[in-house]
Amino acid sequence: KLNMIGIFARAMYFSNGEYGNAILSKYTFLKTRNVLLPQIVGSEPRCAVEVVSVLSSGDTIAIISTHLDHSKDETDRIEQAKMLNKIFTANKYPTILAGDLNATPNSNPINILEEVWNSSYDQNNPEPTFPSNGPRVKIDYVMTYPNDKWKVIETKVIKDSIASDHCAYLVILKL
Repeated sequence: KLNMIGIFARAMYFSNGEYGNAILSKYTFLKTRNVLLPQIVGSEPRCAVEVVSVLSSGDTIAIISTHLDHSKDETDRIEQAKMLNKIFTANKYPTILAGDLNATPNSNPINILEEVWNSSYDQNNPEPTFPSNGPRVKIDYVMTYPNDKWKVIETKVIKDSIASDHCAYLVILKL
């Protein structure tokens, strides 16, 4: 119904099905991969799904969707952030990283990511994205790499508690 193509990447089997990340796109995928992220034994598995696509402009980009660990202890999120930096900043194409990172601005995982990724939010006034029925904290992000390839045109938090327990985070970027 959306006239889009999609990919799902499993992080784990869950409740007679699977749990992970997905990407929908109006552009064909040239390449896809599912990268399993580090975790402490007993923690919930996490992954990052990547697609490489050619835009109508002829530019090739990579997009990564992820959902980092949700535990109060940030140990897994720190290691997951380090892996995202290591794996995906080696891309030869301009890259977008988006997802529920389960970390607030200025937390250790976000600081690690922001060492190499450019965040799209207003760092002086981060707009909350969770929970959707009364947002109080920012934990959803869109980041870009390398910094000199992207310009943030607009950001908007869309408050709607019907579709998700998170607010949608709309970011318009210029390559």
